[in-house]
Amino acid sequence: MKKKIVLAVIAAALVLAAAIGTTFASFNAESENPGEATITLNDMQVALAAAPGEEERETIPEVAMPGQEVNLKEYVVQNALEAQSYDIYTRVIIDKQWDGDFKDVLDAGKVRLYIGDSELEASKVGQIINGWFVQSADSEQVILYYTKKLAPGAYTDTSFLNKISFDADMDNSYTDKAVNVNITVCAVQATADPEISQSAMFAEWGMYPEFDENSVITDIKE
Repeated sequence: MKKKIVLAVIAAALVLAAAIGTTFASFNAESENPGEATITLNDMQVALAAAPGEEERETIPEVAMPGQEVNLKEYVVQNALEAQSYDIYTRVIIDKQWDGDFKDVLDAGKVRLYIGDSELEASKVGQIINGWFVQSADSEQVILYYTKKLAPGAYTDTSFLNKISFDADMDNSYTDKAVNVNITVCAVQATADPEISQSAMFAEWGMYPEFDENSVITDIKE
Protein backbone atom coordinates (compact mmCIF):
# COMPACT_ATOMS: atom_id res chain seq x y z
CA MET A 1 0.00 0.00 0.00
CA LYS A 2 1.35 3.37 -0.99
CA LYS A 3 1.80 6.04 1.65
CA LYS A 4 -0.62 8.89 0.99
CA ILE A 5 -0.06 12.47 2.10
CA VAL A 6 -2.76 15.07 1.65
CA LEU A 7 -2.24 18.52 0.11
CA ALA A 8 1.14 17.93 -1.49
CA VAL A 9 3.40 18.08 1.53
CA ILE A 10 6.18 15.48 1.16
CA ALA A 11 5.90 12.72 -1.40
CA ALA A 12 8.87 10.73 -0.15
CA ALA A 13 11.88 11.33 2.04
CA LEU A 14 15.00 9.69 0.65
CA VAL A 15 17.79 9.34 3.18
CA LEU A 16 21.31 8.77 1.93
CA ALA A 17 23.97 8.40 4.60
CA ALA A 18 27.35 9.71 3.52
CA ALA A 19 30.28 7.79 4.96
CA ILE A 20 33.97 8.56 5.22
CA GLY A 21 36.49 5.70 5.05
CA THR A 22 34.87 2.32 5.65
CA THR A 23 31.80 3.48 7.57
CA PHE A 24 28.53 1.87 6.49
CA ALA A 25 26.14 3.97 4.41
CA SER A 26 22.48 3.31 3.75
CA PHE A 27 19.72 4.53 1.46
CA ASN A 28 16.00 4.18 2.15
CA ALA A 29 12.64 5.81 1.69
CA GLU A 30 10.17 6.57 4.45
CA SER A 31 7.44 4.57 2.79
CA GLU A 32 6.36 0.95 2.65
CA ASN A 33 7.45 0.94 -1.00
CA PRO A 34 10.91 2.56 -1.20
CA GLY A 35 11.01 5.53 -3.54
CA GLU A 36 7.27 5.38 -4.14
CA ALA A 37 4.46 7.43 -2.64
CA THR A 38 1.28 9.21 -3.64
CA ILE A 39 0.04 12.66 -2.79
CA THR A 40 -3.56 13.78 -3.22
CA LEU A 41 -4.68 17.32 -4.07
CA ASN A 42 -8.47 17.60 -4.28
CA ASP A 43 -9.36 14.90 -6.83
CA MET A 44 -5.94 14.87 -8.49
CA GLN A 45 -3.28 12.29 -7.75
CA VAL A 46 0.38 12.47 -8.70
CA ALA A 47 2.90 9.81 -7.77
CA LEU A 48 6.65 9.61 -7.30
CA ALA A 49 8.04 6.26 -8.42
CA ALA A 50 10.90 4.44 -10.09
CA ALA A 51 10.56 4.43 -13.87
CA PRO A 52 8.93 1.37 -15.46
CA GLY A 53 11.51 -1.44 -15.47
CA GLU A 54 13.59 0.24 -12.74
CA GLU A 55 11.52 -0.88 -9.74
CA GLU A 56 13.66 -3.88 -8.78
CA ARG A 57 17.08 -2.48 -9.70
CA GLU A 58 19.34 -2.20 -6.66
CA THR A 59 21.75 0.69 -7.05
CA ILE A 60 22.91 1.70 -3.59
CA PRO A 61 26.34 0.50 -2.41
CA GLU A 62 27.07 -0.44 1.20
CA VAL A 63 29.77 2.22 1.48
CA ALA A 64 29.79 5.75 0.08
CA MET A 65 33.17 7.49 -0.20
CA PRO A 66 34.32 11.05 -0.89
CA GLY A 67 34.54 11.50 -4.65
CA GLN A 68 32.06 8.69 -5.30
CA GLU A 69 29.09 8.86 -7.67
CA VAL A 70 26.00 6.83 -6.72
CA ASN A 71 23.71 5.88 -9.61
CA LEU A 72 20.08 5.78 -8.49
CA LYS A 73 17.00 4.23 -9.94
CA GLU A 74 15.44 6.50 -12.55
CA TYR A 75 12.93 8.55 -10.55
CA VAL A 76 9.91 9.82 -12.50
CA VAL A 77 6.46 11.31 -11.86
CA GLN A 78 3.14 9.69 -12.79
CA ASN A 79 -0.33 11.14 -13.35
CA ALA A 80 -1.56 8.42 -11.01
CA LEU A 81 -5.34 8.41 -11.35
CA GLU A 82 -5.94 6.80 -14.73
CA ALA A 83 -9.67 7.41 -14.56
CA GLN A 84 -9.37 11.18 -14.32
CA SER A 85 -10.25 12.96 -17.51
CA TYR A 86 -7.63 15.69 -17.60
CA ASP A 87 -3.93 16.20 -18.11
CA ILE A 88 -1.66 17.85 -15.53
CA TYR A 89 1.47 19.93 -15.31
CA THR A 90 3.81 18.89 -12.53
CA ARG A 91 6.46 20.43 -10.30
CA VAL A 92 9.22 18.71 -8.29
CA ILE A 93 11.05 20.33 -5.36
CA ILE A 94 14.18 18.59 -4.08
CA ASP A 95 15.50 19.75 -0.71
CA LYS A 96 18.74 18.43 0.77
CA GLN A 97 20.36 19.11 4.11
CA TRP A 98 22.48 17.29 6.65
CA ASP A 99 20.51 15.48 9.30
CA GLY A 100 19.83 16.77 12.81
CA ASP A 101 22.06 19.40 14.40
CA PHE A 102 24.47 19.31 11.44
CA LYS A 103 22.16 21.02 8.91
CA ASP A 104 23.55 24.46 9.76
CA VAL A 105 27.14 23.27 10.18
CA LEU A 106 27.96 21.00 7.26
CA ASP A 107 27.82 22.06 3.61
CA ALA A 108 24.91 20.53 1.69
CA GLY A 109 26.62 21.66 -1.52
CA LYS A 110 29.13 18.84 -1.17
CA VAL A 111 26.34 16.44 -2.10
CA ARG A 112 25.43 16.96 -5.74
CA LEU A 113 22.29 15.91 -7.65
CA TYR A 114 22.08 15.04 -11.35
CA ILE A 115 19.68 14.64 -14.25
CA GLY A 116 21.60 12.38 -16.59
CA ASP A 117 25.14 13.77 -16.55
CA SER A 118 24.00 17.34 -15.84
CA GLU A 119 24.48 18.58 -12.29
CA LEU A 120 21.52 20.49 -10.88
CA GLU A 121 23.30 23.68 -9.85
CA ALA A 122 23.00 27.45 -10.27
CA SER A 123 24.43 27.63 -13.80
CA LYS A 124 21.56 25.43 -15.05
CA VAL A 125 18.80 27.80 -13.91
CA GLY A 126 16.59 28.77 -16.86
CA GLN A 127 17.66 25.73 -18.88
CA ILE A 128 15.62 22.71 -19.96
CA ILE A 129 17.42 19.45 -19.20
CA ASN A 130 15.91 16.18 -20.44
CA GLY A 131 12.44 17.73 -20.51
CA TRP A 132 12.69 19.43 -17.08
CA PHE A 133 12.82 23.23 -16.72
CA VAL A 134 15.21 24.26 -13.94
CA GLN A 135 13.57 27.21 -12.20
CA SER A 136 16.02 27.44 -9.32
CA ALA A 137 19.00 25.50 -7.97
CA ASP A 138 21.36 26.12 -5.08
CA SER A 139 23.22 24.04 -2.51
CA GLU A 140 20.05 23.15 -0.60
CA GLN A 141 17.10 23.22 -3.00
CA VAL A 142 16.21 22.53 -6.63
CA ILE A 143 12.85 23.37 -8.27
CA LEU A 144 11.95 21.64 -11.53
CA TYR A 145 8.94 21.72 -13.86
CA TYR A 146 8.16 18.98 -16.35
CA THR A 147 7.65 20.87 -19.60
CA LYS A 148 4.97 18.64 -21.13
CA LYS A 149 1.42 17.88 -20.14
CA LEU A 150 1.10 14.53 -18.40
CA ALA A 151 -1.87 12.45 -19.57
CA PRO A 152 -3.92 10.28 -17.17
CA GLY A 153 -1.92 7.21 -16.13
CA ALA A 154 1.21 8.41 -17.93
CA TYR A 155 4.74 8.75 -16.58
CA THR A 156 7.17 11.55 -17.40
CA ASP A 157 9.33 10.54 -20.38
CA THR A 158 12.51 11.26 -18.44
CA SER A 159 13.65 11.11 -14.83
CA PHE A 160 14.32 14.16 -12.66
CA LEU A 161 16.96 12.47 -10.50
CA ASN A 162 19.25 9.58 -11.34
CA LYS A 163 22.59 10.23 -9.64
CA ILE A 164 24.12 11.68 -6.46
CA SER A 165 27.81 12.44 -5.95
CA PHE A 166 29.97 13.31 -2.95
CA ASP A 167 32.77 15.86 -3.20
CA ALA A 168 36.28 14.45 -2.93
CA ASP A 169 37.32 17.04 -0.32
CA MET A 170 34.81 15.94 2.34
CA ASP A 171 36.85 15.65 5.54
CA ASN A 172 36.37 13.74 8.79
CA SER A 173 33.69 16.17 9.97
CA TYR A 174 31.35 14.35 7.57
CA THR A 175 32.05 10.90 9.01
CA ASP A 176 28.86 8.95 9.81
CA LYS A 177 26.63 11.90 8.92
CA ALA A 178 23.40 11.49 6.93
CA VAL A 179 22.05 13.84 4.29
CA ASN A 180 18.28 14.01 3.83
CA VAL A 181 16.97 14.40 0.29
CA ASN A 182 13.28 15.34 0.48
CA ILE A 183 11.24 15.26 -2.73
CA THR A 184 7.95 17.16 -2.99
CA VAL A 185 5.73 16.54 -6.04
CA CYS A 186 2.60 18.50 -6.90
CA ALA A 187 0.41 19.22 -9.91
CA VAL A 188 -2.13 21.57 -11.46
CA GLN A 189 -4.73 20.74 -14.07
CA ALA A 190 -3.73 21.43 -17.68
CA THR A 191 -6.39 22.93 -19.92
CA ALA A 192 -6.77 23.45 -23.66
CA ASP A 193 -6.52 27.21 -23.09
CA PRO A 194 -2.88 28.15 -22.27
CA GLU A 195 -3.99 31.32 -20.49
CA ILE A 196 -6.09 29.30 -18.03
CA SER A 197 -3.20 26.91 -17.40
CA GLN A 198 -0.92 29.90 -16.89
CA SER A 199 -3.33 31.44 -14.39
CA ALA A 200 -3.60 28.16 -12.47
CA MET A 201 0.19 27.84 -12.21
CA PHE A 202 0.53 31.41 -11.01
CA ALA A 203 -2.20 30.90 -8.40
CA GLU A 204 -0.61 27.70 -7.07
CA TRP A 205 3.10 28.25 -7.69
CA GLY A 206 3.62 31.99 -8.25
CA MET A 207 5.14 31.59 -11.71
CA TYR A 208 4.14 32.43 -15.31
CA PRO A 209 5.01 29.76 -17.90
CA GLU A 210 5.42 30.47 -21.59
CA PHE A 211 4.15 27.77 -23.98
CA ASP A 212 4.84 26.76 -27.57
CA GLU A 213 2.10 25.79 -30.02
CA ASN A 214 1.96 22.30 -28.46
CA SER A 215 1.44 23.61 -24.89
CA VAL A 216 5.02 22.66 -23.95
CA ILE A 217 6.67 24.99 -21.42
CA THR A 218 9.54 26.89 -23.03
CA ASP A 219 10.27 29.44 -20.32
CA ILE A 220 9.15 30.50 -16.85
CA LYS A 221 8.86 34.01 -15.46
CA GLU A 222 8.38 34.90 -11.81
